Amino acid sequence: MAEPTVVAVDQGKSGTRAEARVGSGARVHSAGPGLSLTRGTPPGSSGVDAVVDAVRNLRLPQPPDLVSVGTTAAPGTQDERHELAEELRARLGAGRVLVTEDAVTAHLGAFRGAAGVVVSAGTGAIALWSDGETCARVDGWGPILGDHGSGSAMGVAGLRAAFAAVDGRGPATTLTEQARAHLGGLDLNAARRLHGAANPTEIVAEFAVAVLHAAERGDVVAGGIVARAAADLAKSAALAAADALGAGEHPRCCAVGQIMTNDLLRKAFTAAATRHGLVVAEARGGCLDGAKLLAAGEYGRAFDALIGVAEYAEVAIAE
Repeated sequence: MAEPTVVAVDQGKSGTRAEARVGSGARVHSAGPGLSLTRGTPPGSSGVDAVVDAVRNLRLPQPPDLVSVGTTAAPGTQDERHELAEELRARLGAGRVLVTEDAVTAHLGAFRGAAGVVVSAGTGAIALWSDGETCARVDGWGPILGDHGSGSAMGVAGLRAAFAAVDGRGPATTLTEQARAHLGGLDLNAARRLHGAANPTEIVAEFAVAVLHAAERGDVVAGGIVARAAADLAKSAALAAADALGAGEHPRCCAVGQIMTNDLLRKAFTAAATRHGLVVAEARGGCLDGAKLLAAGEYGRAFDALIGVAEYAEVAIAE
């Protein structure tokens, strides 16, 4: 009997990556564009084409037996996750498809089934705790309702600081000129362009890089924004792991995501998380590794309610 072909997919705003294990263990890779979530786009739909393209670009000799997807664009309800999994299964001709949010695959990759809390911080931010049997999530509510400490939160704080300095409401900051370059001005036209853009959150989140760099150069305003982001992310982690902390444990914590590669933010986060009683450690793997573990079924029962499943079902024809 032929070895099954298993594909793992990691999809975020910066890109979509796919890896396939074919036959006796040979692996092939593919990469594609990430998500660009624009106004009026149904949850999950903007990522479907990118996932399909990434899997097809693997040039597999036959449709995959199993596809495991961790995506930022995973819908919020189980029914919608099942529908997304079925759409992917039909378009790829796959035998079975699993779909979950990337926080789940981040946790699986970081802890490989062990207990701990993972903080995923990029454009958005979410903390997810699991001990293999239960799970608890904090934040991940998007830039309007939450995403405390995220790239979008730091970006909007930096841009607000720049406009406040122009108005005389806030202190002088080097972020003013950085914001002028980022938005093409610091006037009403620039503000209107931002508010009317198809993807304002992405534009704002991109400014987090300028905030981090300004903080590294000693800008007091930017430094305060980074310190607040670190404290917010650590607070989310502590809230997600509240039961373990309340029991006197010192659970492990891993921080992953694009903005967490910054040394200044990471050090501030580590200090804040340690004060909460968490033990900050390096992640054992990334989201793509987590998608592989998801495909292998190595996730216990904790995440069952967060995984959408679609399977090919043969229909018996009566003679």
